[in-house]
Amino acid sequence: MIEWWQPPQNANNMINKDLIDVDYIEKHLPQGHNCQWVMSAVSTQGEVKPNSLLIAENQSAGVGRRGNRWLSSVGRSISLSYRFDLS
Repeated sequence: MIEWWQPPQNANNMINKDLIDVDYIEKHLPQGHNCQWVMSAVSTQGEVKPNSLLIAENQSAGVGRRGNRWLSSVGRSISLSYRFDLS
């Protein structure tokens, strides 16, 4: 049986940023890569910089596989994209 986890939320119905430790994540990324947390992004895939992980509380116009829309509601989920520069 799967138990669904509900994250603690503050008065603004946002996921508590303290649940995601950006410094911890950056320590475990390859050297020169970074992690950024933003409250809102149109599309994490469109906004992520090379060699970076972008985590967004809310995504309003993301694009998933096969061109499907990929949205994340405030306080219900997060969206993220990780972009590698292979050059």
